[in-house]
Amino acid sequence: MIDNRTASAIDQALQKHDTPVGPLFFVTRHGRTKKCLSRKTAIRYLAFFMTTRAFERSGFRQRYPDKRFIFNRNEIWKRGESTTEYTRAHQRTIRRLRRLIARKQYTEKCSENMTHGAPDITN
Repeated sequence: MIDNRTASAIDQALQKHDTPVGPLFFVTRHGRTKKCLSRKTAIRYLAFFMTTRAFERSGFRQRYPDKRFIFNRNEIWKRGESTTEYTRAHQRTIRRLRRLIARKQYTEKCSENMTHGAPDITN
């Protein structure tokens, strides 16, 4: 049977490569790339890339302003924390990605069972 399905955007963004050491995941989205050793970390980085891009395009702030401190007569800047809106959006993106990947794996498993388990009636 010929499979005419095209790769989804998630397949293109999250690729798994088998190496002698173990699986290696490449995450590529919006011009950014990251190599990860676990699937969980790869999904987290993919969500990070997607959420960051959405916040940059919409103009929402990702971080609170930086704070300046004086310590031993030296000026120190502490980077602002992530905003609560950004953190919530990141968590939502992770949940949605996991749900999409699980649904895709389920449909692939079902279609595989249908093609291998169904009798061939063409002959």
